[in-house]
Amino acid sequence: MIRSKRVLTVVGAVLFLGWGALGWMQRGASGYDGLPAVNGRLSPYEPSLTRGWTELIRIDPAHLGAASIQGLDASGDTLFLVQRSQWTLVPPDGPIESHGSTVRGDPNWIGQGLAIAVLRERVAVLDRARAEISYWSRDGVRLAAHSIRDPDVAVVEPESLVSDGNETLFLSLRKLRTSGEGEWLVVRIGSEGAVIDTVYRADTHLEPWGVMNPPAVAARPDGTFQIAPANEWKVFEHGSDGERRVEWSRPDGPRWVVPDSIRREYAGILDRIPAPMRRGLSLPEHFPPVQAIGDLGEGRRAVLVAAGWDDEVHLEIIGSDGSPLGRLWEDPEVDPVFLVRGGIYRIRELPETTLIERLSVVGAP
Repeated sequence: MIRSKRVLTVVGAVLFLGWGALGWMQRGASGYDGLPAVNGRLSPYEPSLTRGWTELIRIDPAHLGAASIQGLDASGDTLFLVQRSQWTLVPPDGPIESHGSTVRGDPNWIGQGLAIAVLRERVAVLDRARAEISYWSRDGVRLAAHSIRDPDVAVVEPESLVSDGNETLFLSLRKLRTSGEGEWLVVRIGSEGAVIDTVYRADTHLEPWGVMNPPAVAARPDGTFQIAPANEWKVFEHGSDGERRVEWSRPDGPRWVVPDSIRREYAGILDRIPAPMRRGLSLPEHFPPVQAIGDLGEGRRAVLVAAGWDDEVHLEIIGSDGSPLGRLWEDPEVDPVFLVRGGIYRIRELPETTLIERLSVVGAP
């Protein structure tokens, strides 16, 4: 059985459309062919780039319950976590507070928390089930919510939500039509919840695997931002006006091959999908390698790299000219890692506690 959330996410659009594929996700694919092959190359392991992990806090399970942590953001030394039906404020000292509700219809109901982003004075939660961004005060009062639905398309599926640390959000989402046409978008959202502009657009149906190419986003307080399509090993640098200023690519970036067993089972799913909707739904040859990007200052970037299907990742540091400077750990990491404006964090959900650590990168703020 495939254990990976990543593989199941790869077919997320198909599952969301609901044409007979949900059972595949629930039971998992039948198997895999051992360790997948890798094309390209990893950056060399460079332990001198990091001072290692620092333990920040251990959280009692009573605060978090059984649901996995889906997203993390930080403001100074204060952490913000989101799970399926709640978000949690974790200060460096003082009480841990959780907010939200599991009760459908409750004003504070969070249907499926996907991401959390900290603004200057508020907290924004991306809710996949309610197809909305909700805004909360830091002490847990729900202030407003803005829908991300689009009546003109069959599916609107959010991917990520990022803050610039002030009052601007960047929302990555996918839209699909019943014709099979669709697009990946990154929209910039202002302080009142209205879309300012669309800063990235890519058709999903022009490539066989276009639906599996979500853009990762990193934003800075000065209004500049970066976008990296998951399957392309490219990063686009944008000015605060939204214009693309710099682009770099890495042709030899590592990519893990999708095993034949997954391809065979996925092909059976596509056979049950109406032909027009198959456009852009083919599996790529490789798992989309770029999971997230982060800004380390001085032109350096951190890239979280998918190491196959089993939710394992590497972290590479890229120089200002796009050249790889090295990877930060020798073997792939199996615990969730989050790249946010406030740093690089790892969450270890242990039987007795949830441990949150921060990675110290040499030369990073």
